[in-house]
Amino acid sequence: MICWIDSLDYTAMTTSPKDNAQLASAIQYASIGWAVFPVGPDKRPLVATGFHAATTDEGRIREWWGTWPEAGIGVACLRSGVFVIDLDRNHGNARDGVQAWEFAQQDFGSDERGMMSSTPSGGQHIIYDHPGQKVTTCNNVIPDSGIDVRGDGGYFIAPSPCDPGRAWEEGDPLDTIEDGGRIPITPAPEWVLRIVQCGRSSGS
Repeated sequence: MICWIDSLDYTAMTTSPKDNAQLASAIQYASIGWAVFPVGPDKRPLVATGFHAATTDEGRIREWWGTWPEAGIGVACLRSGVFVIDLDRNHGNARDGVQAWEFAQQDFGSDERGMMSSTPSGGQHIIYDHPGQKVTTCNNVIPDSGIDVRGDGGYFIAPSPCDPGRAWEEGDPLDTIEDGGRIPITPAPEWVLRIVQCGRSSGS
């Protein structure tokens, strides 16, 4: 079933009352500077060049979601000026990234997050402002932790109406639009940047 919305009150959008709900969300994410592209239920890109095709161009976004009206919304990290700590819960090998992140905070300090979404597995995505230096996309940035990094060369799936397994838990970016269409995104604290840049905590 295609998700539709009857009315919209988004000042940054140019959607019409008959726009598909996924399309409307994709356009709104693009309006705050996030470069988006369509993904399938398996989280893989539906366009041939993958996240490299991510864009904020409304015309291209309308074409994509006209073809795939229920597609999930992928966000290319570097082009969107963010990176993501992906706390995975892979029950098959007993890793619990959420718990591992709690332990890391006990050792190194608060993560000072300002934006976080839930994922279908029970995990979390924590979105930080890009630090302006290379952020490598990798899994298990702390060995065997379930803590992954989605950075340059990576993407994440944003919450959207047809994806009920994902929701904004803190700092919904579509509720915090500032003048000029940008949103405030929290910079990562130094200990998080050390983990991201070195592949491990300097204290481990």
